[in-house]
Amino acid sequence: KAAVQREIDAVHAFGMNAIQNHRHFPKAAVLDGFDHAGLLRYCEAGGGSAIWDETMRGDPPAGPINPSGFGGEPNSFANRYEFAKLLAMVKAYRSHPSVVMWSINNETASSSHNPKMFYAMQKVHELDPSRIVVLKSGFDPEGEIMARPYSPELFYGESSTGHDSGWHDIHNEDSAGVYQDNLYTDPEHFKSYSADAKGIAMWGELGTANSPDNDAATGRWYLAHKADGYNRVAAAARLSAYESFLDKYKFRSAFPTAESLFRSVGHRHYFAASHLVENARIANANDYIALSGWESTTVDNHSGLVDALRDLKSDPALLKQAN
Repeated sequence: KAAVQREIDAVHAFGMNAIQNHRHFPKAAVLDGFDHAGLLRYCEAGGGSAIWDETMRGDPPAGPINPSGFGGEPNSFANRYEFAKLLAMVKAYRSHPSVVMWSINNETASSSHNPKMFYAMQKVHELDPSRIVVLKSGFDPEGEIMARPYSPELFYGESSTGHDSGWHDIHNEDSAGVYQDNLYTDPEHFKSYSADAKGIAMWGELGTANSPDNDAATGRWYLAHKADGYNRVAAAARLSAYESFLDKYKFRSAFPTAESLFRSVGHRHYFAASHLVENARIANANDYIALSGWESTTVDNHSGLVDALRDLKSDPALLKQAN
């Protein structure tokens, strides 16, 4: 419960209203907490492309597009395994009011001629007709499939036939790590400009920046809770290396401690993130912004707005204001 509350507190501190479960199952305890806190969750089990990838080797399947999914039953071990995992997620968590939608896979090449994709979408929608279901997050609207609440029809993106799923999720994570003036030129030329009025315009990975975890704070948490684990050892080793770095290159006058360096870099990260949010919000056509970097791993790729303990890396006030 304490870990769940740290997550909720961090979401509130940034002024956000949802978290995207990316490439892994959500946890029941977290969904319970989000239910009570009035927050939302976008859920993706991860690995969904294995449901249809076997038939995508080489050329995509030929033949007409058939949204019914006829002939798309999973037939390999990988197909069946990932399909069962996907359905298990929906069955387990469909009663949680915090769950706002289901996604089958992140960034994937997809062909509307592949019946396995439509089969999977149909089965998820049958289990939970009350929510939006999308095939994928990212790349572009081509090959996307969307199920809308209480509608039996699957909508798909196929430019050759003029079809549009209505879900337009584009990843926009090419961040330089700092906010730059060239990200806004004029009212029609800026990083997250959109005039998309035909569907849900979503920036599925709006890259923010990057920053290291505050290893000093991590060490204090483990000490206070009398806990142990490999993350404690890793954080202590990194902290020692940072302290040595400050001495070796004589940076102590600017950063008296490694923690002051962590906090300073974290501030730069949040500064960039806040301006990227503003950049997206000034386009009225934008509907959904997913900021990159809500890490769930103990050693992240330095893109996380929070660390694995959900500790903030600096003062979140500027980002909260932007949200």
